[in-house]
Amino acid sequence: MFTPDAAARIEAAHKAIDLLQEITTTKARLSVNYPADNWQQLNVPQIQQELTQASKKFWFFSTSAHKKVIQSVMQQHALSSAPDLTADLPVIDLLQSLLQRLTAISSETATLPGWSSLATDYTKLAATLAVAEEIRSKLGTFASSPQQLSELRTAVKILVIDANDLLGAAGVIANLCQDLRTALTGFSEAKTTFCGLIKTQEDNPSIPTLLNCALNIIQNPSALKAWSDWSRVREEAISQGLMPILDTLAHLDTSEMSATEIFETAYCRWFASWVIDSEPLLHNFVPAEHMSDIEAYRQHTDRLAKLTVRYIRARLCGLIPQKTK
Repeated sequence: MFTPDAAARIEAAHKAIDLLQEITTTKARLSVNYPADNWQQLNVPQIQQELTQASKKFWFFSTSAHKKVIQSVMQQHALSSAPDLTADLPVIDLLQSLLQRLTAISSETATLPGWSSLATDYTKLAATLAVAEEIRSKLGTFASSPQQLSELRTAVKILVIDANDLLGAAGVIANLCQDLRTALTGFSEAKTTFCGLIKTQEDNPSIPTLLNCALNIIQNPSALKAWSDWSRVREEAISQGLMPILDTLAHLDTSEMSATEIFETAYCRWFASWVIDSEPLLHNFVPAEHMSDIEAYRQHTDRLAKLTVRYIRARLCGLIPQKTK
């Protein structure tokens, strides 16, 4: 990663990983397991020629010759069961071709970490390669000049190679990274809470914007008291289901009607509706249907009043003494 030919080595590593994956996939097509990958030593052209010659013989001798070729291959390569050479030979030929391509880049792959030719764990190698490429790409983003990039590479090389113990799970860098994660988590939670309190319109406001807002809040506490009181009362009103009134107040034109008048009117309407709806007689009352009854009631009331006057007058007159007495 830190050598002058690092780019070429990384490219060769990618090729090697692809070849190892293809070899592993191709090996799965073999009819039997070849111990220690000894298919590498199998002479494909010679065995194909022997099989061809066996096929030209009379059928009885042909079968015997085929078995003889198979027995020879089993003995030479320590196979535990008879292989299907007709199917295996093309596969082995392909495997040997892939191996040749892998061997051709051995000078560039020999220094790769964990490299062991066909026995290489290409999964771990791919993970290591990904880390190396990420480090190289990140270094370029922190440098603004060739000299600075060279200094960064030197420092990272010392850390990764010579001072690798610092990168352990219990090392200083791991502890500092954990502290950083904790601080970032705390900041993220505080940011979410703060944005919820100030009702920000942006989905993800920048840190300078939040800092400026926080400083203004700290520097102007008295000016924010009325707004804080309104926000508190607003939340209480929302919890009581008074959101329509809040919307009306928020868009109120004070030149037409005050908030107090609107509230009194709305309250009276609510109270009247509540009282009328709770009383069946009032709720079902229809003036047009009861006008005749109302008029008759008024006539009887007027007649009763006249009779009452006459009665009281008669009673008073009966109590007055005659002049002769």
